[in-house]
Amino acid sequence: MVTTFRVRKITAKLPLPIFRESDLPDMENIQRHAPEIETGVEKEEETEHHLQAALSAHQVAVRTGAKIESHIPVPDASFTIDKNEYEQLYNKTHKETSALIRYSCTVEDVIGCPYFMDEEDERFLKALNVDLSEDDFEKIMNEFEHLTKNSLILTPQSLVYLLV
Repeated sequence: MVTTFRVRKITAKLPLPIFRESDLPDMENIQRHAPEIETGVEKEEETEHHLQAALSAHQVAVRTGAKIESHIPVPDASFTIDKNEYEQLYNKTHKETSALIRYSCTVEDVIGCPYFMDEEDERFLKALNVDLSEDDFEKIMNEFEHLTKNSLILTPQSLVYLLV
């Protein structure tokens, strides 16, 4: 009697049976099927003759320790073909479309600083009593917003860096 043995994953949810030695079947008649080797190629290509020969040679080499030469032939791509031959093989059939996807930014998006001063900023700038133009103030505030977006902690060194 030949019994096949299927490997199952062991989980903590399923109880495992406990056998005594006398309960075990004769292990000489059990055939264990080795799991298939993951080839790393597509399923349709796994039946290719040269690949199967290379895999078989590898399995024999693993079992016996012998070094067996096998290779999978690939086309030679070490040379270039003549331009006329290339144009004959690969016809240019692409035509430029008349309607392309176009994108146009508004002037405000492209030019100037994205930060806009409001009345509260104007009062702060006057109270600061520093010779600083509104454009420079907007650039500095834009940098503050950019820095606080990435990290919420501003050190005195980073403030000095911004004002310089």
